[in-house]
Amino acid sequence: MSSEWLLSAREVPNYVVFMDEGVIGEQGTPGEIFDCAQRPRTKDFLASVLELLLSHSSGTSERQRIVGR
Repeated sequence: MSSEWLLSAREVPNYVVFMDEGVIGEQGTPGEIFDCAQRPRTKDFLASVLELLLSHSSGTSERQRIVGR
């Protein structure tokens, strides 16, 4: 998975499905999944990806795009 793909997953679809070991772990709108995830595995995954993206970002505008603010 690329970081650009994950950013697109937040911005493009109407619905997101988070798969965990081949089973649907959580599903909903991008806002529900990215901003209000309910399951610990989903939250852990998103936190680790966010940390990776922020560690490779090149500036303030890119950081704002990544965190959606």
